[in-house]
Amino acid sequence: MLHHYKLIPIALLSLVFILNGCSEDEIKEDHFSDLPLYQLEQVEVLSDQGDLIVGQPVYTEIDSEGNRLVMDLSSFEIHVYDSQGTYQNSFGREGSGPGEFQQPARPVIGQNDTLYISDHTRRSLLVFYKSGDYEWSPAYDVAFSRGENGFPSRALTPAASGYPVIYRVNDESDEFPDGYSEVRLLNRHGDFIDDTDVKFRNGSMIELNMDGNQIRIGISEMPGNQITPKNDGTYFKAWTGDPVIYHYSNTGELIKEIALEGYPVQPVNNQAISALNERMFGGRFGDMSGDLRNSIGDTFPLFSQIMVMHDESLWLAKIVPESANQSWYHLSPDGEPLGQLTLDEGLRLRNAVEGDIYVSGELEDGAPAIIRYSITAM
Repeated sequence: MLHHYKLIPIALLSLVFILNGCSEDEIKEDHFSDLPLYQLEQVEVLSDQGDLIVGQPVYTEIDSEGNRLVMDLSSFEIHVYDSQGTYQNSFGREGSGPGEFQQPARPVIGQNDTLYISDHTRRSLLVFYKSGDYEWSPAYDVAFSRGENGFPSRALTPAASGYPVIYRVNDESDEFPDGYSEVRLLNRHGDFIDDTDVKFRNGSMIELNMDGNQIRIGISEMPGNQITPKNDGTYFKAWTGDPVIYHYSNTGELIKEIALEGYPVQPVNNQAISALNERMFGGRFGDMSGDLRNSIGDTFPLFSQIMVMHDESLWLAKIVPESANQSWYHLSPDGEPLGQLTLDEGLRLRNAVEGDIYVSGELEDGAPAIIRYSITAM
């Protein structure tokens, strides 16, 4: 079993989006920058229809018949549109009962059109089955039990071997002086089946003095958006401390390492830390660069999130200094770089399948919607 232990500041994910004045010679030129830029053509809008009012559409998933399931965080419902874009019905609601949401993660449709939704607040995995052409019904919920030395966070997509749940463990040791997070397998009733060998360092804290008050900034190897499940029960892990994507099985075996050869990096320098200090804290922190450099080294790769899409392609959120727009690198399921995408301000990538992408945003009249675009290389 291979392990890779490095550290990444959680605060750094905010830092790299707000960098000011980073010159191009500070960023390593590489073959990623030669990838074609995708051009977008709008082909469909999923929004209000009839009596349906869409408030905050975010996650989008597609079932085996091409129906689109759009999660609406304003109503805690999932709206079902057929393959032609016609609204059919909605299911789900806010609450703590069976099939009810409080803080749902991105839905994932597994085999046999089984829908899995991890709820962070409820600390449960909500499972739905397709009960009709456009009907979905709650099958069961899996509650994440708190272990003697671990606190549950969220679930990945299950497989025949069990339900993998990320647990934060506070046991201290020489190898993990600040504890660690690990993936544990549960059964359908929430009972522990097995601990896997996959452990992620919780990290340590950088202590800073602000106006006489000690401020602690957490450093962790595994931010929540750097680990993402596939619909077959396996999952990918990537993080900005190392330009590598790790593919794990449901039970924790390392299936594959995808090295991002030549991926651009950002130096951990005084200018970058000063930008964070000024923008977020009004310039009241001292020089943080030494602490950060000791934690992650001199550079970190320029991505902040990984997504596995419906077509199994991989998308890495690019970090573009001085820009609030979302930008992405598109990779094949095997990690081959294919292209890059930049979205207009306010648009957010939600899913992709067979040359199309789904993004959340607003229409010209300000109405929230999921918009489907075709992508072609320029």
